[in-house]
Amino acid sequence: MQLSFEVDPSAPISLQNQLVGQISTSITTGRLKVGTRLPGTRALSEQLGVSRNTVLLAYAGLAAEGFVETREGAGTFVSPASPEPPKFTTPATTTAPHAATPAPIPTPPPIVCDFELEGIDPDLLPSVAWRRLMIRRMQSARLNLTRAGDPQGAPELRAALCRFLGATRGMSVEPGQVVVVSGIQQAMTAVGQMLVRPGSGPDHPRADR
Repeated sequence: MQLSFEVDPSAPISLQNQLVGQISTSITTGRLKVGTRLPGTRALSEQLGVSRNTVLLAYAGLAAEGFVETREGAGTFVSPASPEPPKFTTPATTTAPHAATPAPIPTPPPIVCDFELEGIDPDLLPSVAWRRLMIRRMQSARLNLTRAGDPQGAPELRAALCRFLGATRGMSVEPGQVVVVSGIQQAMTAVGQMLVRPGSGPDHPRADR
């Protein structure tokens, strides 16, 4: 396992303390989970370009504080007794003198309208009626799932859609004018194949004519 840590030799903090701080922060924030195996001291020292003794001392300090534990012959692991990640609560009001009070973490508002592509509101589906009709259809001797259907969609469905559009939208539509698709992507593909011509993209000089 390779950790994305970096140490700065020119910093006023020792390399050992820099490493202790980065690993302990990763544990308390939940980035490193309980039971995660840390890299070997030789591998981490080569990765960071520091002496192995620096890593050994850093691991020893983390173990002394309860962040990690060393298992003989297995390696160093994040300890189950390590501090838990902080909960998202309102920061305390007491701060150091002249220190800026951190803003509370806002609670995301509940979703009122879900505009996710192809998202369906489960409350709008009459599941009881849908299940009853599906069972009736599946039990019909006329149903044959291995038979290729009409490429425009089931004639019964297209006829029902025409009746619905006439009653609710005042549209005069014939079943032969209706094409049933599986979703918005197939619909956009069909429309594009019928209406979009080669060279009629938005960057074409004659696209607006």
